[in-house]
Amino acid sequence: MCICFSTRIRRQSRSKFANIPGVTSLPEPRRADGGDAAVLGLPMNQAADRLDGPTGTRLVGLESRVSVAEKSTRALLVEVVRQQTSLSSAMRSLDDERAARRDADNRMRTASDAVNEVAARLEREEQRRRTDDDATKTLIATAQNAEATALAARQEAFKRVDEHSNRYQFFVNTTRILLLDKNIILD
Repeated sequence: MCICFSTRIRRQSRSKFANIPGVTSLPEPRRADGGDAAVLGLPMNQAADRLDGPTGTRLVGLESRVSVAEKSTRALLVEVVRQQTSLSSAMRSLDDERAARRDADNRMRTASDAVNEVAARLEREEQRRRTDDDATKTLIATAQNAEATALAARQEAFKRVDEHSNRYQFFVNTTRILLLDKNIILD
């Protein structure tokens, strides 16, 4: 006795895995070797039709769920691989950013050291300039004092020469007067 069921059209309902990429609805069952599903060597829809009512329906439902689980697992694995790739590129960019930040810190430290060195040189040059200015002022003051002393000495010398000249003149005049008084002519 053969129990045959009429061919049933299975309605595909909206999958609860519709949010996972690549899984949108219930797929057709597949064999382990990757071909179309077959039960007892027959295509899936005929195999389910040849099995008893509840067993065939349960088998089709089970195969559909297994297929959906496989697709969702595959989609999750694809997502995991994508996330790992994204994480790896993010880590690479983070490492690059850290290296760039480290290089920038080193450059800033080098620039800061150079600025500090220039500031120290400027401070030394400013101190040297102040010392030179003080020495120049001292030399100018010494030169002015020497010039004033020389001028005073010159004036003193002229004054003495004038005094000596006046004395000599006085002496000559006095001597002349005395000699004239005595009628002695000197020329």
